[in-house]
Amino acid sequence: MEKEEKGDMTIDDLAILMAKSFNSLTKDVGGLKSDMTIMREDMTIMKSDIIDLKKDVQEISSDLKSFKIETRENFEKLGKDIKDNEESINGIVNDYHPDIIALEEKVFGRSTLAGA
Repeated sequence: MEKEEKGDMTIDDLAILMAKSFNSLTKDVGGLKSDMTIMREDMTIMKSDIIDLKKDVQEISSDLKSFKIETRENFEKLGKDIKDNEESINGIVNDYHPDIIALEEKVFGRSTLAGA
């Protein structure tokens, strides 16, 4: 006797069908659990990477602040040194102005400071 309709299924047939469906569902849930475990591991790695990135950004920010401060201090010192050198050179030129003019005229035939 062939069973052509679902209505002709016996209880045993239904039990087998339900067991197969349940087994398939169990495998699917097992696969989902495995996927979730992998996702959790990936999330843990990502969290660790994000924490490392935050630390790196904080270090870069700190280094940048230090660099800005050091650069400002160096430029201030350089500006002071240039001003000191300029004053020193001007003092030397003023002290030796006539001698420099005479030397330039002897060597070059004319002085760049004669009109100053």
